[in-house]
Amino acid sequence: MITFRFILPGVFSCLAIFLFVTAPAPLPEHRQVASMERQVNAAHVFTAVNAVNQAARQIYTSRIVGARKKAGLGFGEDWAEQGVEKARRPPYSYG
Repeated sequence: MITFRFILPGVFSCLAIFLFVTAPAPLPEHRQVASMERQVNAAHVFTAVNAVNQAARQIYTSRIVGARKKAGLGFGEDWAEQGVEKARRPPYSYG
């Protein structure tokens, strides 16, 4: 019991000293950050979003349309006509 009275405060003291010595540098003030660093060209944002969207469409097409075609299901625009055994073509399908 007596050892805990000496060890526990010693551990906390060492921890406090360690955290004080290894503290990171202070963050810059909000006014010091240049406004030009925060501006992003909207065309670049839309280009990046379009690339991600295109990749997602390609993955969707390969997994859904590709797997259904391998199983023997057909896709087409005439899916609603009488006697046609095709599924409705998924939006943005490329295959």
